Amino acid sequence: MGIRFRKSMKIAPGVRLNFGKNNVGISAGVKGARVSVNSKGRVTKTLSVPGTGLSYVTTSQLGSGDSKKQDTPSAPPEPPKNNLSYDPKEPKNIPRWIIYVIIPFIAGMINPNFLFPAMLLECIFNYIYVRGHVFDEIKRKRSKILTTVFLILSIIFCIASLNTPTPPSVETLSISADAQKLDVNESQVLTWAYTPENADISQLSVVVSDDTLAHATINENGELVLDTLSKDGSFDVSIKSGDVISNVVTFTIVDSAKEAERIAAEKAEAERVAAEQAAAQAADSQESNQQSDSRTVYITPTGSKYHYSNNCTGGSYSPTTLDKALSMGLSPCKRCVS
Repeated sequence: MGIRFRKSMKIAPGVRLNFGKNNVGISAGVKGARVSVNSKGRVTKTLSVPGTGLSYVTTSQLGSGDSKKQDTPSAPPEPPKNNLSYDPKEPKNIPRWIIYVIIPFIAGMINPNFLFPAMLLECIFNYIYVRGHVFDEIKRKRSKILTTVFLILSIIFCIASLNTPTPPSVETLSISADAQKLDVNESQVLTWAYTPENADISQLSVVVSDDTLAHATINENGELVLDTLSKDGSFDVSIKSGDVISNVVTFTIVDSAKEAERIAAEKAEAERVAAEQAAAQAADSQESNQQSDSRTVYITPTGSKYHYSNNCTGGSYSPTTLDKALSMGLSPCKRCVS
């Protein structure tokens, strides 16, 4: 059974130095794009789509272009029919320069610190590629000059990025609002804070539980602006950065015009009920008065009083109604009318 050995060491963001049993190599790139070169001259390029399992790998040998150039005589290209200059190697250079642009772009999108290490690796790779594939001395010299310029810039910016302190991650987040009851199509600036003060908030995002009711964004001035839409209801707002989530604030949206109509309708209904109750009380009072006026009382032919008892003071009484007694000008008896 053969013994295998492999060791990898990170020397810069996105750049690793690899040690094997029989060779040493260097690799650089980002997730989904990586180029490796070992001491035996083998170059491996890998492009993949993260999360899908799909990848594209090409392997080439440094100096293979020289050997092919020397061992295999190539027939001269046919002259162009349209009198334009023709370079048989030009179509092969187009994908290489496209990759040179795409790799730093992807690296910078993933992490800004990966941009210049990716350019540095491309410069090293281009030096090796030009030596094995470009045979025109003018083109080779021009390519080396450009590569040297980019190499120097990449080294300078790599050193600068390594010396630049990385901001800490967000530890806590909080959010608050002056009013949690809003009108439709209303805007409000919310108060938010985070710790520590020098934390990296580039991954900060605002979470709205129902985006059909409101939208929330952080503007250029760092203000958290909440804009409600033309629909009433309730929703929650919070902010998050990575795994850190703030407290949740619940908002209620009301349509002030509909609310005013509802209040006016409730007031009118209350007034109508009060009027009906007052009318009923007046009717009951009138009925009570009518009942009390028709009560039977007793009077004497010559007396000036009316009585509730027909034997009060032993007189001779005749029955009548209270309203008739009152119409006759009689007053109540102090003894039996209380």
